[in-house]
Amino acid sequence: MRNFVIWTAILMSAQALNAQPYKNFHGVSVRGSHIWVVAKDTSRSNVYYSPDFGETWEERGFTIHTGFYVPLFDVEFVDRYTGWVVGMEGYIYRTDDGGLTWTQQVYGVSKFVTRAKFLNSMVGWAACGDAIYARTSSGGNPPPNGWTAGPTIPYATELYGVAPFDSLEAFYAAGDPINRGGQGFLIYTMDGGTSWQIIIQDSVYDYFDVFFVDYDNGWLVGGTDTLPYEPKIYCTDTHGAVWDDCTPQLGHTLRAVYFVDQNEGWAVGELGTILHTTDGGATWELQNSGVTTTLFDVEFSDNLHGVVVGDSNVVLITTDGGATWVPIHPENVAEDDGGRPIETVPLNFRTIVATRQLGIPIRSSSKVEIFESNGQRLLSTTASPPKFEIELPHNGVFFIRISDGKAANYLRVIVF
Repeated sequence: MRNFVIWTAILMSAQALNAQPYKNFHGVSVRGSHIWVVAKDTSRSNVYYSPDFGETWEERGFTIHTGFYVPLFDVEFVDRYTGWVVGMEGYIYRTDDGGLTWTQQVYGVSKFVTRAKFLNSMVGWAACGDAIYARTSSGGNPPPNGWTAGPTIPYATELYGVAPFDSLEAFYAAGDPINRGGQGFLIYTMDGGTSWQIIIQDSVYDYFDVFFVDYDNGWLVGGTDTLPYEPKIYCTDTHGAVWDDCTPQLGHTLRAVYFVDQNEGWAVGELGTILHTTDGGATWELQNSGVTTTLFDVEFSDNLHGVVVGDSNVVLITTDGGATWVPIHPENVAEDDGGRPIETVPLNFRTIVATRQLGIPIRSSSKVEIFESNGQRLLSTTASPPKFEIELPHNGVFFIRISDGKAANYLRVIVF
């Protein structure tokens, strides 16, 4: 076994990560092994795509004029080719080739569009600012008249989540986190938005997402908009006729919820909260996200494979139902100062000896974590200056995370 000091290669990757503009990953869509994530705050790409569940990534973003990427809130795909993204200034874009090209369908439907949900390639609904809804029964075509939009309720609130059943019936979750104090609603239409019924109105909690896994079983999530960020969850098994309080004494304000069946689901939110249930929300457990930032969206392809996205460049992937969450950096596809892609570091040895030149100082408090590509954590230790040594157990793909409590660097290593 040979030992090599490879800090030069690691330094290149770490510096590139640090040079990457701040990204607020806000939305995710998962279809089998295919993942799309979108960024809200970006000067580089606003859409990233992985065909192999996070192993490799490509930029699939678009600009509205030279150098300006539209800040995006959500992404929704119905198969590996057909999808939509929504964002600031009321933009809605569609793709029919997996994100290689995008066509603008709507601009200015509201000050922003926060969420889009499609039942198929034709029927979809969108949640917008200023309590505006939007819907389509033609896949959004032809632009710009393929979408119908209008007001919902006469309150100063924003629509954040939507759960549609067909082209006429949908629930919306609403809140107003900017104006502190809570202005939360669950509203419902059964006539395509002509009339609206307020199901829940709250002056304490904001509501950010609503999700139905089938006709009867649904969940509404939210919480307070000030510390200590108390969560709130409602559950229904009666198509929304009755909503029960299913809030656990765990976690913090929740921004998104997703279920794979009527029993198992996840909810994510403030301060790195990931909640998991296997009994429809009657009881919840906390899963370790490894982060303390806001998590904005979650989606699973089955009960094992899921993706969570959030603030401060956070993309987390699990292949074991959330028992372990691995941090991924899709934006590594274009990271160096010259705009050139950074390649994953290939090694023909398994012992890594690294010094403090990792982009952050290696102090006695620096934490080093090694993950298998399937999400299993192999090592969690404290680095000892001036250098530390990592022994990888076998050839393959590994993820290394080094943090000092203030900053974190990530590196993917392939040992062959």
